[in-house]
Amino acid sequence: MAWMMGQRLVLEELTHPDEVVAGADAQITSSWLNRGIAPLYHDYRVTYRLRSDSDSTVLVTDTSLEGFLPTGNDPTSTTARVAIADTVAAGDYTLDIALAHVDDLDLKVPIAVTDGVDDGWYEVGELSVAKPANGCEN
Repeated sequence: MAWMMGQRLVLEELTHPDEVVAGADAQITSSWLNRGIAPLYHDYRVTYRLRSDSDSTVLVTDTSLEGFLPTGNDPTSTTARVAIADTVAAGDYTLDIALAHVDDLDLKVPIAVTDGVDDGWYEVGELSVAKPANGCEN
């Protein structure tokens, strides 16, 4: 019976560009289900992380799942524009996702997906960061 308590947030689908440009915005769309029996009661934001062997960058969105009611089988989609800082180095990155508390990014809600990393992040894809077309970093 414990599995029926609270919320069970499922990442149903995620789309993102294969390449982003440092210093520009990227658009990421996620579709969510709440298969639990309760909403999310606090302000947890859809948060992304670009991770490489040598670096990581956290991208907090304005998308909050606070109050997200159980959905049955009808996913709710949201699109976030995330700013890729011009300080992000060009290269290949793993894209991770988390539902992190707006006031404490170390406080995360579990997501019902596979490929979790032991720090509360979940791997969802790969993408490349390119330098701006003019060859300069802003």
